[in-house]
Parts: sequence; C-alpha cells; structure tokens
Amino acid sequence: MGLEEDIKKFALANAYEHNGKANEKAVLGKLLGEDPNLRSKITSIMFAIQSIVRNINAMPQEAQIETLKKVWPEFFKPREKIIEKKDARDLPGAITNQVILRAAPNPNGPLHIGHARVVALNKLYQDKYKGKFILRFDDTDPKVKVPMKEAYDWIKDDVEWLGANIWKISHASSRLNRYYEVATELVNKNYAYVCTCNAEIWRDLAKNKKACPCRNLELKEQKNRWQKMLDSNKGKGYKEGEAVLRLKTDIQHNNPAMRDFPLMRIVDKPKHPFSNNHLWPLLNFAGPVDDHDLGVTHIIRGKDLDMVANRAEFLYRYMNWTHPYTQTMGILKFEDLQLSASKMRAAIEEKKYAGWDDVRLPTLKALRRRGFLPEAIIEFYKELGLKKADITVSIHNLDAINRKMLDPISPRFAFVPNPKKIKIEKAPAIKELKVKIHPEKPETRTIKLNTEFYIDKDDFTKLGGKEVRLKDLYNIKLGKKVSFTSKEVRGGIAKIQWVQAPGAIKTEVLMPNGAIVKGLVEKDASKLKVGDCVQFERFGFCRLDKKSKTNMVFAYTHS
Repeated sequence: MGLEEDIKKFALANAYEHNGKANEKAVLGKLLGEDPNLRSKITSIMFAIQSIVRNINAMPQEAQIETLKKVWPEFFKPREKIIEKKDARDLPGAITNQVILRAAPNPNGPLHIGHARVVALNKLYQDKYKGKFILRFDDTDPKVKVPMKEAYDWIKDDVEWLGANIWKISHASSRLNRYYEVATELVNKNYAYVCTCNAEIWRDLAKNKKACPCRNLELKEQKNRWQKMLDSNKGKGYKEGEAVLRLKTDIQHNNPAMRDFPLMRIVDKPKHPFSNNHLWPLLNFAGPVDDHDLGVTHIIRGKDLDMVANRAEFLYRYMNWTHPYTQTMGILKFEDLQLSASKMRAAIEEKKYAGWDDVRLPTLKALRRRGFLPEAIIEFYKELGLKKADITVSIHNLDAINRKMLDPISPRFAFVPNPKKIKIEKAPAIKELKVKIHPEKPETRTIKLNTEFYIDKDDFTKLGGKEVRLKDLYNIKLGKKVSFTSKEVRGGIAKIQWVQAPGAIKTEVLMPNGAIVKGLVEKDASKLKVGDCVQFERFGFCRLDKKSKTNMVFAYTHS
C-alpha cells in the first residue's frame, strides 16, 4: 500500500472516531507510528495529509464509513465501538470450530475469584463455538511478581475444576529465544532501539515529546547495543538498569505511556523457578508475540489492560500480523473481598493464613474447600457477562447462586453449637423418629431416641421458663428441670434445634471470618465422606473438610 493510501485510511479512521472530522496531526502521528523513518519527510507528507483530510472532511459521514470499509475493512474487526453493538452473548467474527481463546495468568499464586472471570467466560465461549482454549502462563517477571513453581499446577487444577477444556499449555518463560528473535527483527528493521538513558532523564524527555539521543543512532550502533543486551545472559554486556529495548512509536503521541515504550529489560538476579536468563520481555511484548504464534483469534480482557492492547497495535503493524478480536470488560470489584495475590502471598509467608486454601481467603482453592460449586462460579460470571461498565458486587451475589445449586443436593443434618445437655422428665416413650433426608425428597433416616438431648446454650438461656418445640419431635418447657408438655404442634412457640445425646459427634465449623464454631452434630453425619456438602439446619451450608472417629471438621459455605 502506498503512502497516499495509508494517509487516506488513517484519515478516514480518525474521522470515523471523531464525528466525521479528521485531525491532520493525528493522521501524521499514525503514519509515523507505523513507519518512524518517514520523519525525515514530514514537510512533503504534511502537504499530502492536508489535501486528503480536507477532501475527507467534506464527505458525508455515511460516505466516509462506506469508503473506510472498502480501503481498510480490518479496522472494524478489533474495534470496541463495533463490538459494543454486538450481542454480548456472541463473539464478533467467531466461527464454530475455528475459535481459539486463551487466559494468561501470572503463576505467582493460585487463581482467586477475580481471576476466574476470564476463565469462566473463555469456558462459556469455548463451549458455544466448540473452540480451543489455551492456558498461557505469563511468567516473565522474575523480580517483582515472581512465579511460584507450585502455582503452575495449582492454576491448571483451578482451570480444569472450573470446567475449561485445556487444549494447550504455554509457558512464556520457555519462549525467551522466540522473543529475542522478534526483537532482533524489530531492531534490524529500525523499529526498535536500545536506550541507555537514565530513567528519569528519559521520562522527562518523553513527557516533553522529545526523542532521546539513543533513538536516532545509526543502525550499526543499535545492532551492537542489542547484542550487548543479549550478552547479559552470558554475564557480559549490559547490567540491570543500564539498557532497555524500546519500540519506536510516535514521540508526539497524546498519551505519554505510548511514546517509545519498553519491550525488554535486564534483571541481574532473576528469581525464576525455571530460567536463569537475565534478559526478559515485558507483558506488552511477550503477550502479542504469543497470541500471534499460538493463533489466538479472540482475547477477553479487563479494561485495566487497555494499555497493553493499544501498545500491541504498533507491534502487529510492524510485524504485519493480524490482530485478534478483543473484547474488553469493565473492572470488577468485590466490595467485601481483598483480591491482591501479592498481599495474600505476603500474609501467608507471615503465617497470618494457614495456606492458599485458608477459608478466609477468596482463592478458588479456599472457595472449593468451603463448598462452592464450579457451576455456580460459571453462572455468576455468565450473568455478569461482558459488560463494559465497571462493576462492584458482593460475594453474597455468588452465595445466592451457589445456594440454589446446593439446596437440592445437600442432605439435612442437625448441628448444635455451644451445646448444653438436657434431660427431659416425663418424656413419652418414643424409641425412634423418622426424618426426611431432604424436605423435597421422600427418603428418610431413623434417629434412635431417649430422653437426653443437646440444645444450644443460648436457646436455653433466652427461652428459659418458656415452652418450646424440639424440631420435628415434641414440646418441652425449659427451666431448672426440663419437662415434656405436648406432642401437639402449636403456633406461637419457638422451634429449636437438637441433637440426641448418645452418639453425638464433636464438630468444628471453620468460618470465613476466622472464627471456629464448636458444637455437636448428630450421629448419622459419621457416614459422610470428606468433600460432601450438607445443610446444618438453621445454621447454614457446610462442606466436610476432615474427620476422625471422634471429631469432624466442616468449612462453612454460606447461609
């Protein structure tokens, strides 16, 4: 495509984005961003831009759009404004059996409920289009967000637990030679340069839209500098902080962060579990290279990564690659959760939490331990969808969905916290009681009875002197002596939970606020297996965490 054709397509695109009026400087910026070598011809280029922009601005907007579709149809594929007009349940350009999706977590810990959003949506679209899903580990930060060796398996397990079918697993850290290869090509084509400026000096220059001295050095010098960066892997060449590889973009760009941003940097003492290399790519370089090489067709990401997407546009142009469709979501916040993986990791290292599955944490490992179902998490994010607006929700929204799914499959058991033993005088001679395993199912189980029971000490204190009903059994009067009053179901009296004394099992319930509720559960609960979810009547849903002959430990799910 010739220069005039490029000017025309950029001018039409700019007019489309600004109510039919293209801006000459913006068009120039786009041109220089695609080919920085045109800077030496600015005068002649500006004359052509002025002429073409004038003609385009005189066109009706409908004609501008139709012309843009003809000269640059690709413009419409990844653009947010077009995507917004699509049904959120569809992916633009998606073809059944040809969709390739990916999630790219940093393995510096297991996934938490916030991370699950991208995995859940990828799983839904994988199912919808019979597509392929790639788990790409974005593990190229050996200094700040240092990968954990165990986290790779943890994350894979989390993803599979959510139901996503992993087609391929890719580790960015194993592809360093590929990044060096692409970087070498960019340097050789004069699209990238090695900058040795002091960081503060460079920022000041970029802030004032001025190129640093390194930008326009001869190509031979750039190649030599790049080789010195590569030599850092051999303990030679540059050291950390002495050089970075920058992409030539538009030093006049309206957004300072888009001006000659870095692609690679040196880390002298990498703390990576699988690589001792010193030269590492940044996210805005490794991500686009991998998306291209892995054939990714659609990317689902939060708008907090918009900068990464915008920076990737330059790289895709320079390398003549096709940009995947990108769906951007608003930022999701939980009003009642702290979702920083680095803060969780620090707290675990300080022994404030027992581990990543501590029931106080919002990790998938912890939620799974508490009894949350993967189907509930998928449904939760399906209902939120691909909303562009920022969203603030409560974990109780997830509770509600999980409750609906647990309720029909969870057997009921009696649990008494803070138990007080009572003996009922003049109790009727009832030897056994049949109770339903579930209120909506016909199956029952049999409880052997005598006259000794455990009830909640708080119930005994609060209702002392009053008639109450032992749930599903009969009425008694509480006091220094507890006596039978009636079998009749009466209105206006409280129903209280109870556990038959012989065989009652000591039980602990781990609460998400860190408390441990101690009590007794009825004998039949001994038949439960670790991992079973139940409803302790009038207490809440719980999942059996561990058991012995004399003690059971449950994790509280929710009310």
